[in-house]
Amino acid sequence: MEKELKLQVTAGKASQIMHAPAVSRLLNGSAESNDLVSTYFDTPEMHLRKNGASLRVRAVGEQRLQTLKLEGTITAGLFERDEFECPVNGDRPDLGTLLTLIPKDSKAIDILAERDLAERLEPLFLTRINRCAATLQLPDGTELELAMDDGAVEATARASAPIHGVELELKNGDPEQLYTLALAPVTRRTASDRPSQQSGPWLWPARARAKRRRESRAARTEEARYRRSSLSGNREELSRSGPRQRARRGLRTRPFERASDARRASPPALGARPVRTGHRGAG
Repeated sequence: MEKELKLQVTAGKASQIMHAPAVSRLLNGSAESNDLVSTYFDTPEMHLRKNGASLRVRAVGEQRLQTLKLEGTITAGLFERDEFECPVNGDRPDLGTLLTLIPKDSKAIDILAERDLAERLEPLFLTRINRCAATLQLPDGTELELAMDDGAVEATARASAPIHGVELELKNGDPEQLYTLALAPVTRRTASDRPSQQSGPWLWPARARAKRRRESRAARTEEARYRRSSLSGNREELSRSGPRQRARRGLRTRPFERASDARRASPPALGARPVRTGHRGAG
């Protein structure tokens, strides 16, 4: 039973993941890079696809591997399905060898029992991928394989589409650790990233940080608005109250109000002559 989490990333992000602290500290050995050319087969009537199966022959250097995968369950990007793989001589599948690996009670037996299936198989498309893979050892003993793919899928000589993905495959341990690692902050959002270009859990932490920044800006704006309204309320209260009331309440007074307030609050000393201000010709 294969258990793997498939994630999509934007171009150029896959190569950053291996060097991220959340990943590099879990490496068990060095990463290996290989060029993979996989050819997918089916009948003209799409017999395998209609029965929830896929069949490929993958070239890794001089080695050839054939793989049959059955349709399983997909939950939040986690694939759980039966997989049967073995070496093969040549670039075409060898169904006889595959049948020796498949349990008798498996659905795959009925799928491959189709009449003249081997003769009717033909290549549909291929993928050319550069894969950088490494084994990760988690503190709880869970072992994962991390694979980062950059390449293209080719249907014909002229029709192709880019592939930029990350796969986390569970070798042994707790499947929940796949999500724990996938949600780790391994990439940093750049100004060139648009929200529409971001997909996949590897970019969720960047979205969360952007959301926190927006909330922080909104909080600062609200605080500034509250301060302005408070100052406005103080000015209105100043206009309605006298200097002594403002002094008792701790409100700011204008300089000339403080002077006039002081003259009204303190009676002149005995024998002192009053000082007249504000009259023309004085002084």
